Amino acid sequence: MENLEPHTHNQKCSQLSLFSENLQAEELYSKDKYIIMDENLEITHYLKDLSKWGNNKFTILYGEKFSGKSHLSYISAQENNGVIINRYSFDKLFDDVFLNKSNFFIIDEINNFDEILIFHAFNHLQLRKKYALFVTNKKIDDYTLHDLKSRLSSIPILEINFLNKNLAYGIFIKIFSDYDIVLDIKMIEYILNHADISFANIKKIIYAIKDLYFQQKEKLSLMKLKKILENL
Repeated sequence: MENLEPHTHNQKCSQLSLFSENLQAEELYSKDKYIIMDENLEITHYLKDLSKWGNNKFTILYGEKFSGKSHLSYISAQENNGVIINRYSFDKLFDDVFLNKSNFFIIDEINNFDEILIFHAFNHLQLRKKYALFVTNKKIDDYTLHDLKSRLSSIPILEINFLNKNLAYGIFIKIFSDYDIVLDIKMIEYILNHADISFANIKKIIYAIKDLYFQQKEKLSLMKLKKILENL
């Protein structure tokens, strides 16, 4: 896998790595940090094996912020000798010498690029018969350029907006374990039963509890937890 983006502090967030600090992308998005459950098993297997793509050389990976899109795309790149494309390396997609580096390119966060550029990249990669994964948190209907919307609508879309209590529970257990935070299971159950669970809110809750333990040197009480949830 090749990634041409400079490593910056907490620049990207994903299913688990959004809670890590001062790690490079290869560590941040390692396979062992991604929680695989029934809800994401099929998508994970699909992205790890390009032979499953059949005649579809292009695929869209869609999900809300913090849902694990970047994490999963890095795993796909690792498994398939892929190249991660971002705002620092986008222009290289039009360099045929660069394109010979791989048969698989992941264009991360295409919602942050000018739609005309993505349209040209789509056509360029298709003409050269490359595999491509377009990663976005923007729904197809929200793109305004008709030709781009038409192109994107013609290829398979994988959605990872499947956060439920089961996955949220797994994330809390894994993260708190990684940080050696011993939390009563009843506290996690309280969160799941009283909070509006989203990937963004999970991030806020875990940061707040980490701050409580490591900065304020306090343990979590039910009263403090209620206050954290009130501030979401």
